[in-house]
Amino acid sequence: MRFSVIPWRVCCRHRGTFQHSHVSDWIGIAAFALAAAAAAAQAPTPSEALRDRVEQIHDAPKTLVAGERLLEPDAVAHFFEARAFMPAWPSPGAAAQILDAIRAIEADGLTPADYHLARLEALAKGLPADIDAELLRR
Repeated sequence: MRFSVIPWRVCCRHRGTFQHSHVSDWIGIAAFALAAAAAAAQAPTPSEALRDRVEQIHDAPKTLVAGERLLEPDAVAHFFEARAFMPAWPSPGAAAQILDAIRAIEADGLTPADYHLARLEALAKGLPADIDAELLRR
């Protein structure tokens, strides 16, 4: 089967005969493909948004994240760089697990407040995809 494009007409050569396809079908497919490509190019993915936010924090370490200053902005930046800026805890169940882990660090002599526990608990009630919440959960 051989295809050829003739202005305003798409033809399909099959066994010596030409069969005309509906030009509107081909135009619709092309329009859909272009629209999908344009939408993908315009809307940042969660990892792109996270990358942008991490770069802001890297450039200005005193930048506030969800209203709080990160105690270790470099550690947060390195963590997400190593993960190719993919969210570390994408599901509400995973967020609950990290909150439990932060609460439990007191047994190791660490202070949960140093890990933004109160703010994370407040943010967890309003999850899902907030880039600042993702950075604090690190």
